[in-house]
Amino acid sequence: MLHEILTRPRDPSKLAAEVLDMRGRIAQQFPGDQFWDIKYRRGGMLDVEFIAQFLQLRDAAAAPGVLHQNTAEALRRLSAAGSLEPAAAAELIAAGRLWHCLLGMLRLTIGAKLDEAMLSDGLGRTLATAAGLGDVARLRSQVDDTAERVAAYFERLVGPRPGLTT
Repeated sequence: MLHEILTRPRDPSKLAAEVLDMRGRIAQQFPGDQFWDIKYRRGGMLDVEFIAQFLQLRDAAAAPGVLHQNTAEALRRLSAAGSLEPAAAAELIAAGRLWHCLLGMLRLTIGAKLDEAMLSDGLGRTLATAAGLGDVARLRSQVDDTAERVAAYFERLVGPRPGLTT
């Protein structure tokens, strides 16, 4: 039953409008307007997941093999099926890996969303080390660059995100 629902043909424009509406409603409740709000910020974890989900729903009727619960695996399958350029898939998978790493470390260390005032030198070094970067400055740069690339893919593949801050 679920497979049948997921593989129904869909109008890509209508689907994109529905996804953008849903993402906009989430942004109203969780604006992601703080630098360290890795999940909700523009180009953050949620945008990677929305891209994968949108492409799966858009293309599953013609290529049911693109469906997978794991976002990274779904992106690999979408790339293999020709629904997503290999370079885009690789960048989105890398972004998802970075976001998961940082979200996991934040949950382990502070148990909540990181406010800039909470970022001690020690916590900054811990996050940078977990992300495989040498220092907080490089981590900040990587976070910004990654979010910008994901946001650009979101806009190109799904559309402009209403109500999301930059």
